[in-house]
Amino acid sequence: MANLRARVYLRVSIRPIQWLSCAAVAATRDKTKPKSKPKQGRRGPASWLSRYLEDSRRLDIAVLLTAPLFVAYEAGLLFFTRGDVRNAADVRLKEWAAAVHPHLPLVLNTLLLLGFVAAALRREKTPVVAWLTPALLLEACAYALVLGPLSMALVRLVPLATSVMGRGPVVEVLFAIGAGLYEELLFRLLVVGGLAWILGRWGGFPRWFSLGFPVFFGAVLFSLFHHVGPLGDPFEWRVVAFRALAGVLLGVLFVFRGFTVTAWTHAIYDLLLAL
Repeated sequence: MANLRARVYLRVSIRPIQWLSCAAVAATRDKTKPKSKPKQGRRGPASWLSRYLEDSRRLDIAVLLTAPLFVAYEAGLLFFTRGDVRNAADVRLKEWAAAVHPHLPLVLNTLLLLGFVAAALRREKTPVVAWLTPALLLEACAYALVLGPLSMALVRLVPLATSVMGRGPVVEVLFAIGAGLYEELLFRLLVVGGLAWILGRWGGFPRWFSLGFPVFFGAVLFSLFHHVGPLGDPFEWRVVAFRALAGVLLGVLFVFRGFTVTAWTHAIYDLLLAL
């Protein structure tokens, strides 16, 4: 009788643990993966391309693939300029955060770094990033090589673009990296992405308008942003048009290919100008 009571007690006490473990496994399971095993005969260039286009837009992968831009920019400016010279979009974002609370920029940077670490610790993402990185960089390089000439052809500009010189090659490279990260974070992810979400979810507008208007609006803001303030470039309508059209192209790229590809495209394009 005592043995029977011990067995019943053991089963009752272990059952909640079994339920919790099953719930944890179900919660951490990647629901995007099909339950059935993929057929071996379907692997090929088409399935690889489909997988690449899908994985390169994932938010967790984006965190890992944009981490080098963030680390190179922040560490480079801290080492070479002691942090007193920064990208204008970076300054604006941190000014707005500091207006809420003086320590909020530091908190946001800390949370961002913790997000990088948390994403890196997920071991199942490592093989995905390993094969995704070179393909994504090649794609971004191709877009960067097309971005300037295509914008010039649309506005018939003779110079490739304007660039603020006199800061030294290392700082120019760091500014190019910062532009790719923070300007895309501000104008594409926040302005285009946020406005598209509001118009599509709450405004009830058709898809073409909820995506097209934010792309155009963000491009205009992106262009004018380079010509305001004491450090802004002189206002010239062809340069403004060039940057606006470049912003439209980057906005379209953001809509179809996501933040990671757009940020790397912008950074590589500015790197080509700096070098």
